[in-house]
Amino acid sequence: MLELINNNWEMLVAILALLISLQANIRARRSEDRADRLLVSIKKTELLQEFDRQHTLLRRLEFVVESELLQFQMCPQIEEIQPGEKERLENNLTGLTKLLEFCAKGREEAENIGAQYDPAQVDVKLADLRRVSVHLETDIEHETTLLRGKENLVSTAPEFKSNDY
Repeated sequence: MLELINNNWEMLVAILALLISLQANIRARRSEDRADRLLVSIKKTELLQEFDRQHTLLRRLEFVVESELLQFQMCPQIEEIQPGEKERLENNLTGLTKLLEFCAKGREEAENIGAQYDPAQVDVKLADLRRVSVHLETDIEHETTLLRGKENLVSTAPEFKSNDY
């Protein structure tokens, strides 16, 4: 047996090195899998946060649009000055309802993201959501400016004040 070991010691060292290398490879693969799962989990969290942010922005925009429509109820004469504006706001409100539904469905899908998802795909979806959020912020600013204009119109023109109050 010793003679066999002496004759094949190089082979034994090579086999041991191969086993150690295999063990290191297995550990590296497990670490890589854990890192991938962690990365997807982080991306999933970012995606859920962005859906929540978008939902908040949609609700804020909905509030501003409803406030503008309230100005029309308080002072119907505004429609004479801004024809078609009330219809535009009502259409926007309908569109916002659909966007809120879409946002809720997207959030549900994001909650189901698992380790099998590619982090790059999640990054693309996240970038798309962030672009939409930027547009929503711009829309909120624009509609808020229009609301302030309507409020000023109602408050500064006595002939437009409603007799209901």
